[in-house]
Amino acid sequence: MKIIKIIIIVFSLISLVYVLYIFKFQQLVNEGSIIADKQCMNVNPFIIGRKNSYINEMKIMSNKGSADEYMRELNNYINFSNKYIPAQKKWLDEEKTYMNRWDYKLILPTEIQKLGMLQYISREADLQGTQAILNILKTTDINKQKEYVKVIVDKVKIAKDADNEYDQIYKKGIPFDWRMKFIKVPTSKCPKENLNIPNVPDLFAPPTKLNPGPYS
Repeated sequence: MKIIKIIIIVFSLISLVYVLYIFKFQQLVNEGSIIADKQCMNVNPFIIGRKNSYINEMKIMSNKGSADEYMRELNNYINFSNKYIPAQKKWLDEEKTYMNRWDYKLILPTEIQKLGMLQYISREADLQGTQAILNILKTTDINKQKEYVKVIVDKVKIAKDADNEYDQIYKKGIPFDWRMKFIKVPTSKCPKENLNIPNVPDLFAPPTKLNPGPYS
């Protein structure tokens, strides 16, 4: 009888640990989904606006539009960028705190952690490159402009490399994980239009000549 009791106790403890483990896994997924929605709802609109402004600038230049038209669109670009930077910084801080937690590192599959880190690296580089663009537009110092251009080029490469690696892992697919059978991924609350980010070649290329004079 003692052996049976011991077996029952051991089995009960294992079951309890398993339930708690799955509960913690689900909690992490829920928190990750909330953070992802924050990026989509609070940051993506500024990214979309910034990229659309850049596209419009290029259209004005290719169509030989007026200087006033170009400057209006450049100011739109600057305004969107100035709103994007603090919003993205806030998100990156929250995401970093989430990824550095012990439960995140211990429980979530390695591939998911890798995807999260690559996404973080890409967005951080995007942020730093955008800041460098604004810095170029605020100075007439050629040497400083050259330094900022180097930062932009470096950050473009970092972002592109991270995005390419992310795509390769995503397309390959996440290996089967039995735990996912017991996990429900929450439905995103983000509107579809916030996911419609335009593709912009050479986004970090300065949207004006290197010696335009300072802009507020």
